[in-house]
Amino acid sequence: MKDNKEKILIIGCGPKKYIGKENQEIINIDKEPFWKPDIVRDVERGLPFDDNSIDIIHSEHFLEHLNPDNVDFFMYECWRVLKNGKKFSCVVPIGKSWMSSPYHKTPITEITPIFFTEWNHPEITGYKYILKDKGIKKGEVNGKEVDWSDELHFELEVVK
Repeated sequence: MKDNKEKILIIGCGPKKYIGKENQEIINIDKEPFWKPDIVRDVERGLPFDDNSIDIIHSEHFLEHLNPDNVDFFMYECWRVLKNGKKFSCVVPIGKSWMSSPYHKTPITEITPIFFTEWNHPEITGYKYILKDKGIKKGEVNGKEVDWSDELHFELEVVK
């Protein structure tokens, strides 16, 4: 019997354990074992999945932690495992939010995702860029609402 569940890969899940609906198989992946992900893996070494085997890849506040030398390879790996027409969904800090952390290695702006598209790298990947949202995320500190982070939410749709 063929498994018809939608496979969703959560990259850099950290302490969040995503749980899917009945028709979804969620695979949480992180390089840190203490978060207890489904798969412990440094994705800068590649993704342990077959070509065209994943329906959605999602990451939040992860991409900016990659070594800049490995970003193209990581984006290729996502493209490789995603099925044609499926999406890589990503939320990243931008502006001062990006600059505020000593752990951020790769700067991201609203323009950055264009560099992963077939416009810039037709020999590596074919992605179509979709801007989903951009703006200040609110949070609370000591009972007061504050600007928490400036975020960019984008999707890259696979074109094969």
